[in-house]
Amino acid sequence: MVNTARSSLEASGRHRAGTRSIGATDTKLSIIVLISAAFFVAGTSMIISMSKLGASYSSVLDSELNLVQRRQKEARNATSPNYAKKASHTNDPVTDLPTKPPSISPTTNPPTTKSTSSVNYTNNTLNKRGEIVSDFKSISPLQCPKNICPENQCPIGVPRIPYISIQDDGHTMNKMNTYVSENWGNVLSPYWAARAMAELGGYQYRGNTFGRGSWMEFLPTTALARASRKDVFENVCRTCTSYEFFHKGECSEGWSSIAPAVMEDTQRAILEHSKKSSEEEKNAIFNFFNPNDWLIYNRCVVFRHSEHSPGVLRTYDAIPTEGEFSVYVMMGRNEDSFNLCNILVNESIEYMKRRNPSINVTILATSSLFVDFGRLVFAPNVLVASRGSSWALWSAVLANSNNVVSLPMLPNSSIASLPGRVKFLVDVPTLLNPEDFESATSAYGIPPGKFSNTTEDREAVLRYFRGDIA
Repeated sequence: MVNTARSSLEASGRHRAGTRSIGATDTKLSIIVLISAAFFVAGTSMIISMSKLGASYSSVLDSELNLVQRRQKEARNATSPNYAKKASHTNDPVTDLPTKPPSISPTTNPPTTKSTSSVNYTNNTLNKRGEIVSDFKSISPLQCPKNICPENQCPIGVPRIPYISIQDDGHTMNKMNTYVSENWGNVLSPYWAARAMAELGGYQYRGNTFGRGSWMEFLPTTALARASRKDVFENVCRTCTSYEFFHKGECSEGWSSIAPAVMEDTQRAILEHSKKSSEEEKNAIFNFFNPNDWLIYNRCVVFRHSEHSPGVLRTYDAIPTEGEFSVYVMMGRNEDSFNLCNILVNESIEYMKRRNPSINVTILATSSLFVDFGRLVFAPNVLVASRGSSWALWSAVLANSNNVVSLPMLPNSSIASLPGRVKFLVDVPTLLNPEDFESATSAYGIPPGKFSNTTEDREAVLRYFRGDIA
């Protein structure tokens, strides 16, 4: 445009001076000027049109946001005891799927059906996030004091998060890569570690797209800087021994602090990916549950891991004792060398049906990773009946905006820092691995050391599982 304007002025000046008539050169020049002007006008019109289109698209997103808020409000406020018929909102065409998640606020509504429960829940307040800082370069981001960090976790004052660096400007935390596998929980942990520590430390976040072909490719690659939170940032620096496995309980103050971001960004990414998924997958996630249905997630790890364990029978007191609704059981990876998992699941189903004969319980067949993860994010009511799963943490516990009941994620999780919208079972024991916890052998009444899988040991463990309520 600068060159065109100069040529136009020069041509005009020559003509006004009258030093010579307009010849072939000037004619060509005038044609160029006219063509350039035409392109300028067309470009301006296109920009205006795109601006209008953007405004129109934003209006559509707002309309769809209202739709999803209405749906979730209907689900929470449903009071009719007859749930045999699909809720009216599930008859909306799949094309009505929202592109924006519902607004984020702590869930205070009680379960819509009565529950006579012997378990106690936490009553937390959702941690407040720092305000977005527009002139973030005017403040100094935080660094982990080396004297408080676990060994080798912050060698240069920055948490040792995989593929993390601080850009030369000193204000941008950059994640250059994220490894991908089918273990989505473990894949997401270092991503959310970077997002959490950037937000808590007052950095803006930059990263690369990962998980192409899955919903994860739609997770944000940028995030604005927020006002730093020194106490929380340094507490995470002090306690977190692995940012690669950021889901561990010792890092709970870090991941719980960005629960609103996990919820909003995960829901938005799944909704965006669903536009190109099959109709079967869409319906399996968004049109599957009635408002009062429950989804139980049980990663059945029996004496295989120090941080994974199923809850005892009292865990299932969270399921309401009145009302007709369906309960769906989603099994995680079956990691059970002792053939106890099926017994535990079958007894839990019998127990729930004794407490409420009107419910229908179904063990879900294994579906695609996307469907299973999406159901945990959007189900109206979820019970996480085992502890330690990063898969459950990044889906049901932190990304579901409805009614979620869960065992604390890990034995050393900071209960006070967990999201207030989730009800955590605070007095329900789990089947800890006796090889890792000496207290477990005492509780089960078996000899110290490794579980032997004898008839006596099995009966002892099952008695503990049943407690005094079977």
